[in-house]
Amino acid sequence: MTSSSMFSRETVNLLKYLLAPQPLFHSLVYLVQILFELILKKVDAIFKTGIYQFKQYPEYLREVNKKNNLYGYRNGYLRGFERIYNTKATENIAEKQRKNIKFWDMEIICDDVPDWFQIFEEKEQMFSLHRWGWLLIFAVENPSAETKSWGIKVMLDWTQKMNHQKDHPAWESYSVSERIVNALLFFYVLRDYAYGDEVAICSVEKAINDMAIFLKKHLEFHGELTNNHVLNNARALYMLGRLSSCEALADIGRRIFLNETPRMMTPSGFLREDSSSYHILLLRTYLEALWVAEYTGDDAFYNTIREAATAMLKAAWMLNIYDTIEKKWRVPLVGDVSPDFHREWLNNICRSRRALELYCPIEVEPDEHSGWNRIWKSEKLSKELLSPRKEENKRCLMSGDSGWYRVDHKNIIILWHMNPTGCIPLFSHGHNDIFSFVLYWKGHPVIIDPGRFSYMPDKFSNYGKTGHAHNTFTVDGLEPYPLNRRVYPPQYRRGNPGVEWEENEEGLSLKISHDGFQRINKKISAYREFHVTHNALRITDFVQGIGAHVMKTFFHFDRDVNNIEQDMNNPGVLHLSFNGESITIKCLVEGREPSIKIAEGIREPEPSGWYFPEYGSALPIRTLTIETHKELPYRAEHIIEFPG
Repeated sequence: MTSSSMFSRETVNLLKYLLAPQPLFHSLVYLVQILFELILKKVDAIFKTGIYQFKQYPEYLREVNKKNNLYGYRNGYLRGFERIYNTKATENIAEKQRKNIKFWDMEIICDDVPDWFQIFEEKEQMFSLHRWGWLLIFAVENPSAETKSWGIKVMLDWTQKMNHQKDHPAWESYSVSERIVNALLFFYVLRDYAYGDEVAICSVEKAINDMAIFLKKHLEFHGELTNNHVLNNARALYMLGRLSSCEALADIGRRIFLNETPRMMTPSGFLREDSSSYHILLLRTYLEALWVAEYTGDDAFYNTIREAATAMLKAAWMLNIYDTIEKKWRVPLVGDVSPDFHREWLNNICRSRRALELYCPIEVEPDEHSGWNRIWKSEKLSKELLSPRKEENKRCLMSGDSGWYRVDHKNIIILWHMNPTGCIPLFSHGHNDIFSFVLYWKGHPVIIDPGRFSYMPDKFSNYGKTGHAHNTFTVDGLEPYPLNRRVYPPQYRRGNPGVEWEENEEGLSLKISHDGFQRINKKISAYREFHVTHNALRITDFVQGIGAHVMKTFFHFDRDVNNIEQDMNNPGVLHLSFNGESITIKCLVEGREPSIKIAEGIREPEPSGWYFPEYGSALPIRTLTIETHKELPYRAEHIIEFPG
């Protein structure tokens, strides 16, 4: 079934839903609201009225944001990072230098400075160039006076060519926020290397301040669509405001953090955006804001933001899995993958010096040598905080308010995610992953969440969001709930999820239910049960209702599952080779023999068998599809057996 035909099927279901008077009335009201908002936004963009922005801004910001001047701004704040004992100043290096700029899985070779007007295939590539994250990484990996001189030259070149191009996408607010923070951290990382050109330093400071003035007028509040971007805006304004002694800026950032954190985070500390990658990214945001609060003596804010950062850190540890085979930590892909940085840049953030000062659940050495952690490698760490917290060693970790669940039982680790609202919110980076899971054996991935290729609106990119790209099942090609498109009325998008949990001496059981299939037929209900023992996982699917339907179940295997063979005597039994060990999967459908297919790296007519380890990167994997056409009720068992 193609994406277009799937959308057509969803459209047909929506039209059937709208035949009832009450849903039709509510949907028309919803549609009028959307149209009014779009018209207001368009008028504001054409005539620069500021009405849309003012309407979206919360009350706590409307008055303070009217102040245009940066009162209290202190010249020379970038020099404040430089070590007092370092007296050797470097001069500006004027000669051209050939540099390799890396972001995602691509590399740009530039002579001296980048071409800021370079044309890219995808807008996120262009955003990455203008956000200067690659400049921070270059400084971390190549700390030297030469790097500092070249980086300042790059910043001044960007300012000269882009400062009056406010309509260019480089001035998109999220990019402005990233550019401000990456510039500040660039100078912090290279604080051991003084720089002799005062005029150049002052010019960079003025450019950063101009970005902040622009940003405070273009904060990313968008009503129900407001997401983590506004926290990134707050991070930039707060960090710059405190470091430059401009309290007007810092106050805006502080207010956003204090007011939006309860809305953006669950009480258990998870970001409400249904993505492991974005949770780790926002943990970085809070740790950096916390560092500035401590560095500048903002004690009251430090104590408040520390509580939020600690909760996020505890939640992040729930997403960390130690691979005993390869001796490294892993964070499963769930939801979108951020294009801001390579995943390895933040993969070990929980073991950074900044993080271990807040929370340490196990005996672990601080990681000073990977990615973001290297920014803080020369800082002193309070030794008493390195001791692991004495907490009960639980087999089950549950965060019901955010929809994350984890089981550690013997050598088996399973992670589930299901949004507690029953669908993926419009502002979210989540996917259609209810009923889905990821499975690890000895900490190494076996059944995975493939991720998503990009944010482009094409079939290959949208595939990663669908149930077909997750370890779940569909009915007549439809998922438990539609994709998070605004065209679908809220009542149509939502469903009612249920989770039941049970532990016993032999293992654990989890039951997930959801009523979203009732948009196909009001009599259809579905649930999935997981039973975990010491060396096996049994998954039982139930779909009740009437009529004949096509059921499809999907399993996506890690790239280290390098061979899948069907049993010659029983086609419903498959043997997998995995790191020199054998895994068996038994597929049983009550009353019918299923069709079993294995796909790898298929793009047409429909994508199947893909893994997206980074934004914009695609690798072939093996995907198992189990298809059955039968009258309901439907009952199927999938048993995964490990050695021992």
